[in-house]
Amino acid sequence: MVAVTAGTMLSVIGLPAGADAQDGPGPSGLTAATIATYVVDVEAAAVDVRFETILTNGADGVAFTDVFESIPVGAVDVSATADGRALDLTRAGTRDGFSQWSIGLPAPLDPGETLSLVLAWRLEADGEAVVVAPGIAAFEAYVGGTEAVTRSALLVEVPVGFRVVAAGDLEVVEGEDRVTMFTATAQPYVPVPIVAELDDNLVRVGSRVDPRLTLTDWAEDGSWAREVDRLLPEVVALLDGWFGPTSSSLELRRRPRLATDIDLLALPASGTGAPVVTVGPDPDRTEFTHELAAVWLADLPPTEPWLLDGLADAVSGSPSDDPAATVVSVVAGEIGRDGMRRVVDVLRAGSISYPGAGNQPQPISADWRTVLDLFEQVGGASAAELFRVDVIEPADAPLLDRRAAARADYLALEDRAGDWALPPMLRVPMAAWDFDTFAARQAEVSDALVARDLLVAELVGVELELGGIARAAFEAADADMADVMGVLGRQASALEALEEATRLVDGDRGLLAWIGLFGDDPDAELAAAVAAWDAGRY
Repeated sequence: MVAVTAGTMLSVIGLPAGADAQDGPGPSGLTAATIATYVVDVEAAAVDVRFETILTNGADGVAFTDVFESIPVGAVDVSATADGRALDLTRAGTRDGFSQWSIGLPAPLDPGETLSLVLAWRLEADGEAVVVAPGIAAFEAYVGGTEAVTRSALLVEVPVGFRVVAAGDLEVVEGEDRVTMFTATAQPYVPVPIVAELDDNLVRVGSRVDPRLTLTDWAEDGSWAREVDRLLPEVVALLDGWFGPTSSSLELRRRPRLATDIDLLALPASGTGAPVVTVGPDPDRTEFTHELAAVWLADLPPTEPWLLDGLADAVSGSPSDDPAATVVSVVAGEIGRDGMRRVVDVLRAGSISYPGAGNQPQPISADWRTVLDLFEQVGGASAAELFRVDVIEPADAPLLDRRAAARADYLALEDRAGDWALPPMLRVPMAAWDFDTFAARQAEVSDALVARDLLVAELVGVELELGGIARAAFEAADADMADVMGVLGRQASALEALEEATRLVDGDRGLLAWIGLFGDDPDAELAAAVAAWDAGRY
């Protein structure tokens, strides 16, 4: 029988993420099943780690005298035992932030034999890779073992009261004295981000710059809060200019950065009820602006996620991988700060995307249709083709075509209406993308504008103004033009009487004077008729 060191067992097969690994047991034939337990010790500002591993020698004719394990470089108090006996440990090198430790077995592990091995170490808080404070615990956990073994398990324990913010796919169980996160099928050496917070123990201070903002940190030295306050004046002024003042107070919460592929800055973070901005330990202006913008807009009605992302990208100058969000940035560049401020104001108020007299609510949800209308009708952008390419599904293209045809008719009527706002009977169906209803009503509105224009032309001869009654009826019409046509008809009749009175004053008595129907004082009658017209008595 040959005795060998299992140098390939854990140093290759079980390397942490990012290193080369093999599936299944290596050529050594040695397999390992591990239960990894991480216990957060807030008072000691550390995490105690314990790997309980069952080694099994499945090789033929080979015995093993040593195994290797990968442990984070910053680990302290590293120890190994087997059946209560301390084992020899030797640091064998460093790779990808992990030290390789050689563990001498108490006796050669012969074929078919198993051995219970316990490896323990402590991770002390460093404020970066490992954060442990009265208000937060944040680090990366992983389990050892080999890929062919499915019995590996990962357990993490944090004190009761801590709210688990991130735990990968680990199940969370509330215990009497610990909150436990665990999985019985952990994938070896794949890091899992662990973040838990205790709101009551976090350090909160009011921003010296903006009373709307509360700064929340896990450390008491105040350096992070001072850096955030340094960035705030410029960023808040920028957001106020683009999006208007936010409607509620905000909390800015410091979040650690971990190496795993997870955006800790985007995780929900508060039990206080206030919208939360999560900020990294070393805030950078671009990132800070982007994160604050995303929450600044939290008071908007439910809308497309890419709109919020795109607005945050636009104001911060951040690039986006989402084509729809990029469209928002392009539109922002076209309409500028003032145009986007108008868009956000209307969206925040829930007002109709085809503005006019009065303040009608938007008839549909703030989905891509509303966003497009706001960009074009409120902001003044030309965005329909951008939406066709990068926002909508191909199945929605015919709907966009119908909108284009209806909107062309709408804009033509708007141009003819001049300083009169188009009525709700057209604006509401357009905002609702109900183009059939719009088409059924537009001729009636067109006829009313024709009648108005004819009457205005006649009024020029008697030096009178149309007045505001017809306009008010027009701008308030929500179903038909009956009231408008009634007003215009009465005005047309009154105008005939005024024209007759003018002829009487000018000496052309006409039929009314001949039969004595107009009165004995044409000048007084004309003055009274003009006064009645000006007062809107038709």
